[in-house]
Amino acid sequence: MKKSVQVGIVFAIIAAICSSINTPISKLLLNSNTIGPVFSGGLLYIGAALCASVFFVFRKIFKPKVKEKPLERSDFPFVFAIASLNAVGIACSMLGLKLISASNAALLSNFEIVITSLVALIIFKQKISPRLWVGIFVVFFACILLSSDDIVNFKFSTGALLVLVAPVCWGFANNFMKRISDKDPIVSIFIEGIVTGLLCLMIGTSLNEQITELYSFFAVLGVGVVSYGISLCFYIYAQRSIGAPRTSAFFSLAPFMAVLISFAIFRESPPWWYYIALAMMIIGVWLSSSDKKIFRKNTKKEAKI
Repeated sequence: MKKSVQVGIVFAIIAAICSSINTPISKLLLNSNTIGPVFSGGLLYIGAALCASVFFVFRKIFKPKVKEKPLERSDFPFVFAIASLNAVGIACSMLGLKLISASNAALLSNFEIVITSLVALIIFKQKISPRLWVGIFVVFFACILLSSDDIVNFKFSTGALLVLVAPVCWGFANNFMKRISDKDPIVSIFIEGIVTGLLCLMIGTSLNEQITELYSFFAVLGVGVVSYGISLCFYIYAQRSIGAPRTSAFFSLAPFMAVLISFAIFRESPPWWYYIALAMMIIGVWLSSSDKKIFRKNTKKEAKI
Protein backbone atom coordinates (compact mmCIF):
# COMPACT_ATOMS: atom_id res chain seq x y z
CA MET A 1 0.00 0.00 0.00
CA LYS A 2 1.36 3.40 -0.99
CA LYS A 3 2.23 5.85 1.75
CA SER A 4 -0.17 8.46 0.31
CA VAL A 5 -3.02 5.92 0.52
CA GLN A 6 -2.12 5.05 4.12
CA VAL A 7 -2.09 8.75 5.02
CA GLY A 8 -5.44 9.22 3.27
CA ILE A 9 -7.02 6.37 5.25
CA VAL A 10 -5.67 7.78 8.53
CA PHE A 11 -7.04 11.23 7.62
CA ALA A 12 -10.48 9.75 6.81
CA ILE A 13 -10.61 7.90 10.15
CA ILE A 14 -9.52 11.05 12.03
CA ALA A 15 -12.30 12.97 10.24
CA ALA A 16 -14.86 10.36 11.33
CA ILE A 17 -13.66 10.36 14.96
CA CYS A 18 -13.73 14.16 15.14
CA SER A 19 -17.23 14.27 13.65
CA SER A 20 -18.56 11.59 16.01
CA ILE A 21 -18.17 13.72 19.16
CA ASN A 22 -20.56 16.40 17.89
CA THR A 23 -23.96 14.89 18.74
CA PRO A 24 -23.20 13.42 22.20
CA ILE A 25 -21.23 16.43 23.47
CA SER A 26 -23.77 18.90 22.05
CA LYS A 27 -26.56 16.93 23.77
CA LEU A 28 -24.62 17.07 27.03
CA LEU A 29 -24.30 20.86 26.77
CA LEU A 30 -27.95 21.31 25.77
CA ASN A 31 -29.00 19.27 28.81
CA SER A 32 -27.17 21.77 31.02
CA ASN A 33 -29.68 24.46 29.92
CA THR A 34 -26.87 27.04 29.78
CA ILE A 35 -27.04 27.69 26.03
CA GLY A 36 -29.85 27.86 23.47
CA PRO A 37 -30.01 25.18 20.74
CA VAL A 38 -29.80 27.58 17.78
CA PHE A 39 -27.02 29.62 19.42
CA SER A 40 -25.22 26.30 19.90
CA GLY A 41 -25.55 25.48 16.18
CA GLY A 42 -24.20 28.90 15.22
CA LEU A 43 -21.16 28.54 17.45
CA LEU A 44 -20.41 25.12 15.96
CA TYR A 45 -20.04 26.70 12.53
CA ILE A 46 -18.07 29.67 13.84
CA GLY A 47 -15.74 27.09 15.40
CA ALA A 48 -15.34 25.56 11.94
CA ALA A 49 -14.46 29.01 10.55
CA LEU A 50 -11.84 29.50 13.29
CA CYS A 51 -10.29 26.14 12.43
CA ALA A 52 -10.23 27.00 8.72
CA SER A 53 -8.48 30.30 9.46
CA VAL A 54 -5.74 28.44 11.39
CA PHE A 55 -5.29 25.99 8.48
CA PHE A 56 -5.10 28.97 6.11
CA VAL A 57 -2.31 30.60 8.19
CA PHE A 58 -0.34 27.32 8.32
CA ARG A 59 -0.70 26.97 4.57
CA LYS A 60 0.67 30.48 4.06
CA ILE A 61 3.66 29.69 6.28
CA PHE A 62 4.59 26.28 4.82
CA LYS A 63 3.54 27.11 1.22
CA PRO A 64 2.52 23.67 -0.17
CA LYS A 65 3.35 22.84 -3.78
CA VAL A 66 -0.31 22.45 -4.79
CA LYS A 67 -1.98 25.81 -5.33
CA GLU A 68 -5.72 26.01 -4.73
CA LYS A 69 -8.10 27.65 -7.19
CA PRO A 70 -9.59 30.81 -5.68
CA LEU A 71 -13.33 31.32 -5.43
CA GLU A 72 -14.75 33.41 -8.27
CA ARG A 73 -17.65 35.85 -8.20
CA SER A 74 -19.90 33.26 -9.89
CA ASP A 75 -19.22 30.83 -7.00
CA PHE A 76 -20.57 33.05 -4.22
CA PRO A 77 -24.29 32.40 -4.89
CA PHE A 78 -23.56 28.70 -4.29
CA VAL A 79 -21.53 29.47 -1.16
CA PHE A 80 -24.32 31.59 0.33
CA ALA A 81 -26.97 29.03 -0.69
CA ILE A 82 -24.97 26.33 1.11
CA ALA A 83 -24.56 28.58 4.18
CA SER A 84 -28.32 29.31 4.28
CA LEU A 85 -29.19 25.61 4.02
CA ASN A 86 -26.62 24.84 6.73
CA ALA A 87 -28.18 27.46 9.02
CA VAL A 88 -31.69 26.00 8.70
CA GLY A 89 -30.30 22.47 9.01
CA ILE A 90 -28.21 23.01 12.13
CA ALA A 91 -30.95 25.09 13.81
CA CYS A 92 -33.52 22.31 13.34
CA SER A 93 -30.95 19.65 14.27
CA MET A 94 -30.16 21.31 17.61
CA LEU A 95 -33.83 22.03 18.40
CA GLY A 96 -34.58 18.35 17.72
CA LEU A 97 -31.56 17.11 19.67
CA LYS A 98 -32.92 18.94 22.71
CA LEU A 99 -36.00 16.67 22.56
CA ILE A 100 -34.59 13.22 21.68
CA SER A 101 -31.69 10.98 22.67
CA ALA A 102 -28.22 11.56 21.26
CA SER A 103 -27.99 7.98 19.93
CA ASN A 104 -31.25 8.43 18.02
CA ALA A 105 -30.17 11.77 16.54
CA ALA A 106 -26.80 10.30 15.51
CA LEU A 107 -28.41 7.55 13.42
CA LEU A 108 -31.00 9.88 11.88
CA SER A 109 -28.16 11.91 10.36
CA ASN A 110 -27.75 9.05 7.86
CA PHE A 111 -30.95 10.27 6.17
CA GLU A 112 -28.55 12.64 4.37
CA ILE A 113 -27.64 9.67 2.13
CA VAL A 114 -31.24 9.44 0.92
CA ILE A 115 -31.69 13.15 0.21
CA THR A 116 -28.25 13.67 -1.40
CA SER A 117 -28.89 10.77 -3.78
CA LEU A 118 -32.45 11.81 -4.67
CA VAL A 119 -31.49 15.45 -5.29
CA ALA A 120 -28.61 14.28 -7.49
CA LEU A 121 -31.06 12.08 -9.44
CA ILE A 122 -33.99 14.51 -9.79
CA ILE A 123 -32.22 17.86 -10.22
CA PHE A 124 -28.78 16.97 -11.56
CA LYS A 125 -29.87 13.85 -13.52
CA GLN A 126 -27.17 11.61 -12.02
CA LYS A 127 -27.65 7.85 -12.22
CA ILE A 128 -28.18 5.77 -9.07
CA SER A 129 -26.84 2.20 -9.04
CA PRO A 130 -29.13 -0.70 -7.99
CA ARG A 131 -26.96 -1.20 -4.89
CA LEU A 132 -27.42 2.43 -3.84
CA TRP A 133 -31.20 2.18 -4.42
CA VAL A 134 -31.35 -0.76 -1.99
CA GLY A 135 -29.25 1.20 0.52
CA ILE A 136 -31.52 4.25 0.17
CA PHE A 137 -34.68 2.22 0.89
CA VAL A 138 -33.11 0.44 3.88
CA VAL A 139 -31.91 3.75 5.40
CA PHE A 140 -35.33 5.34 4.70
CA PHE A 141 -37.26 2.63 6.55
CA ALA A 142 -34.72 2.67 9.40
CA CYS A 143 -35.37 6.42 9.75
CA ILE A 144 -39.12 5.76 9.95
CA LEU A 145 -38.50 3.37 12.86
CA LEU A 146 -36.18 5.86 14.57
CA SER A 147 -38.75 8.66 14.19
CA SER A 148 -41.42 6.70 16.07
CA ASP A 149 -42.31 7.40 19.69
CA ASP A 150 -44.79 4.52 19.58
CA ILE A 151 -44.24 2.00 16.79
CA VAL A 152 -47.56 0.24 17.46
CA ASN A 153 -49.73 3.37 17.14
CA PHE A 154 -47.48 5.07 14.54
CA LYS A 155 -46.86 8.10 16.75
CA PHE A 156 -43.94 10.15 15.43
CA SER A 157 -41.50 12.14 17.56
CA THR A 158 -41.42 15.92 17.06
CA GLY A 159 -37.72 15.96 17.95
CA ALA A 160 -36.90 13.26 15.39
CA LEU A 161 -38.82 15.08 12.65
CA LEU A 162 -36.90 18.29 13.45
CA VAL A 163 -33.60 16.40 13.29
CA LEU A 164 -34.61 14.98 9.89
CA VAL A 165 -34.93 18.51 8.48
CA ALA A 166 -31.13 18.84 8.86
CA PRO A 167 -30.12 16.01 6.49
CA VAL A 168 -32.72 17.28 4.00
CA CYS A 169 -30.97 20.68 4.00
CA TRP A 170 -27.51 19.10 3.91
CA GLY A 171 -28.55 16.78 1.08
CA PHE A 172 -29.32 19.82 -1.08
CA ALA A 173 -26.16 21.58 0.16
CA ASN A 174 -24.00 18.57 -0.80
CA ASN A 175 -25.16 18.86 -4.40
CA PHE A 176 -24.45 22.60 -4.48
CA MET A 177 -20.98 21.90 -3.05
CA LYS A 178 -20.16 19.86 -6.15
CA ARG A 179 -20.28 23.14 -8.12
CA ILE A 180 -17.38 24.55 -6.07
CA SER A 181 -15.57 21.30 -5.21
CA ASP A 182 -12.52 22.24 -7.32
CA LYS A 183 -12.07 25.58 -5.52
CA ASP A 184 -10.10 26.36 -2.34
CA PRO A 185 -11.85 24.25 0.35
CA ILE A 186 -10.35 26.11 3.32
CA VAL A 187 -11.68 29.48 2.12
CA SER A 188 -15.07 27.87 1.40
CA ILE A 189 -15.25 26.40 4.92
CA PHE A 190 -14.30 29.77 6.43
CA ILE A 191 -16.94 31.75 4.52
CA GLU A 192 -19.66 29.12 5.02
CA GLY A 193 -18.80 28.88 8.73
CA ILE A 194 -18.98 32.64 9.31
CA VAL A 195 -22.19 33.15 7.30
CA THR A 196 -23.95 30.09 8.78
CA GLY A 197 -22.83 31.02 12.28
CA LEU A 198 -24.07 34.62 12.00
CA LEU A 199 -27.42 33.50 10.53
CA CYS A 200 -27.92 31.08 13.44
CA LEU A 201 -27.00 33.74 16.00
CA MET A 202 -29.60 36.07 14.44
CA ILE A 203 -32.25 33.32 14.51
CA GLY A 204 -31.33 32.48 18.11
CA THR A 205 -31.60 36.13 19.12
CA SER A 206 -35.07 36.36 17.51
CA LEU A 207 -36.08 33.30 19.59
CA ASN A 208 -34.79 35.04 22.77
CA GLU A 209 -32.13 32.38 23.35
CA GLN A 210 -29.37 33.08 25.86
CA ILE A 211 -25.96 31.86 26.96
CA THR A 212 -25.98 31.84 30.76
CA GLU A 213 -22.56 30.26 31.38
CA LEU A 214 -19.31 31.27 29.69
CA TYR A 215 -17.96 27.70 29.78
CA SER A 216 -20.81 26.60 27.47
CA PHE A 217 -19.81 29.26 24.94
CA PHE A 218 -16.20 28.01 24.76
CA ALA A 219 -17.21 24.34 24.98
CA VAL A 220 -19.54 24.56 21.97
CA LEU A 221 -16.96 26.61 20.07
CA GLY A 222 -14.39 23.87 20.81
CA VAL A 223 -16.76 21.16 19.59
CA GLY A 224 -17.22 23.18 16.38
CA VAL A 225 -13.45 23.47 15.88
CA VAL A 226 -13.04 19.69 16.22
CA SER A 227 -16.22 18.17 14.77
CA TYR A 228 -16.83 20.65 11.94
CA GLY A 229 -13.49 22.37 11.30
CA ILE A 230 -10.80 19.71 11.81
CA SER A 231 -13.14 16.96 10.60
CA LEU A 232 -13.93 18.77 7.33
CA CYS A 233 -10.31 19.67 6.64
CA PHE A 234 -9.12 16.08 7.17
CA TYR A 235 -12.04 14.79 5.09
CA ILE A 236 -11.10 17.03 2.15
CA TYR A 237 -7.43 16.02 2.20
CA ALA A 238 -8.36 12.33 2.63
CA GLN A 239 -10.62 12.62 -0.41
CA ARG A 240 -7.71 13.90 -2.48
CA SER A 241 -5.50 10.97 -1.42
CA ILE A 242 -7.89 8.01 -1.63
CA GLY A 243 -10.86 9.37 -3.60
CA ALA A 244 -14.43 10.26 -2.66
CA PRO A 245 -15.93 6.71 -2.43
CA ARG A 246 -13.30 5.33 -0.02
CA THR A 247 -13.28 8.51 2.07
CA SER A 248 -17.07 8.38 2.30
CA ALA A 249 -16.93 4.71 3.32
CA PHE A 250 -14.57 5.42 6.24
CA PHE A 251 -16.45 8.58 7.23
CA SER A 252 -19.74 6.64 7.35
CA LEU A 253 -18.46 5.13 10.62
CA ALA A 254 -18.98 8.50 12.38
CA PRO A 255 -22.70 8.10 13.29
CA PHE A 256 -22.05 4.64 14.73
CA MET A 257 -19.11 5.96 16.77
CA ALA A 258 -21.47 8.69 18.02
CA VAL A 259 -23.97 6.00 19.09
CA LEU A 260 -21.28 4.21 21.15
CA ILE A 261 -20.18 7.50 22.77
CA SER A 262 -23.82 8.36 23.54
CA PHE A 263 -24.43 4.97 25.18
CA ALA A 264 -21.28 5.45 27.28
CA ILE A 265 -22.18 9.00 28.41
CA PHE A 266 -25.96 8.83 28.89
CA ARG A 267 -26.50 5.13 29.71
CA GLU A 268 -29.49 5.19 27.37
CA SER A 269 -32.04 2.36 27.17
CA PRO A 270 -33.64 2.64 23.72
CA PRO A 271 -36.87 0.78 22.80
CA TRP A 272 -36.62 -2.60 21.08
CA TRP A 273 -37.26 -1.17 17.60
CA TYR A 274 -34.17 1.03 17.93
CA TYR A 275 -31.93 -2.04 17.63
CA ILE A 276 -33.79 -3.20 14.50
CA ALA A 277 -33.29 0.29 13.04
CA LEU A 278 -29.60 0.21 14.05
CA ALA A 279 -29.07 -3.10 12.21
CA MET A 280 -30.94 -1.76 9.16
CA MET A 281 -28.89 1.44 9.24
CA ILE A 282 -25.60 -0.48 9.30
CA ILE A 283 -26.73 -2.50 6.26
CA GLY A 284 -28.05 0.59 4.47
CA VAL A 285 -24.89 2.63 5.02
CA TRP A 286 -22.72 -0.32 3.94
CA LEU A 287 -24.73 -0.66 0.72
CA SER A 288 -24.62 3.11 0.10
CA SER A 289 -20.90 3.53 0.74
CA SER A 290 -19.80 1.56 -2.33
CA ASP A 291 -20.93 1.19 -5.93
CA LYS A 292 -19.76 -2.42 -6.14
CA LYS A 293 -22.33 -5.04 -7.09
CA ILE A 294 -24.09 -6.77 -4.18
CA PHE A 295 -23.61 -10.20 -5.72
CA ARG A 296 -20.73 -11.15 -7.98
CA LYS A 297 -21.41 -13.39 -10.93
CA ASN A 298 -19.14 -16.38 -11.25
CA THR A 299 -17.59 -15.91 -14.68
CA LYS A 300 -15.39 -18.97 -14.47
CA LYS A 301 -16.79 -22.30 -15.59
CA GLU A 302 -17.05 -24.84 -12.81
CA ALA A 303 -14.52 -27.62 -13.15
CA LYS A 304 -15.99 -30.98 -14.06
CA ILE A 305 -15.38 -33.77 -11.60
